[in-house]
Amino acid sequence: MVQRMNLYEDMQLRLPEFVIERITIDNYDKYEEIFYCNEEYYLLTDGQAATKETIIETIAYCPNDFPKENVYNIGVLYNGKPVCTLFALYGYPEKQTFYIGLFLMNEEFKKQGIGTKVIKALFDSFSNTVIEKFCLSVQDNNISGCRFWNNLGFEVVNRNVYKGFINLSMQYNYKFSSNRQ
Repeated sequence: MVQRMNLYEDMQLRLPEFVIERITIDNYDKYEEIFYCNEEYYLLTDGQAATKETIIETIAYCPNDFPKENVYNIGVLYNGKPVCTLFALYGYPEKQTFYIGLFLMNEEFKKQGIGTKVIKALFDSFSNTVIEKFCLSVQDNNISGCRFWNNLGFEVVNRNVYKGFINLSMQYNYKFSSNRQ
């Protein structure tokens, strides 16, 4: 039997200069500015800027019949300032997969290597688990997002047209990656 890990604690150990916490309805206001400064994402995906309602929907999201304990809403703070948010599903859509549903950076902390550091800490947190791959979807017109995920070793495995946009399904084969130590 695989022992259940505490991802928040594990990432905290790997990123001691940051505060790693679960984002909830009670504390999401600390992270609101990240949602609002990523306006382009919301305009492209929802056709409107982020609102309190869309933020709450993101935090509360859980696929039907999916275990709530496998939904991760991760917030990262540095000196009390919100750095990034990460919303993900453990064991979705397959058992040995970690699906990154949304990763948003605070504009103030972009292009400093912090996002890469957070995602690498996430990867490392799964070193003793059954996770074999990380998956996500990004729009092909999100040039910086595509570059970010490519630089981390994600590869395009599928292209889908959704609402007139081309979504790239990307995958990082974790257990077989040459980037792992």
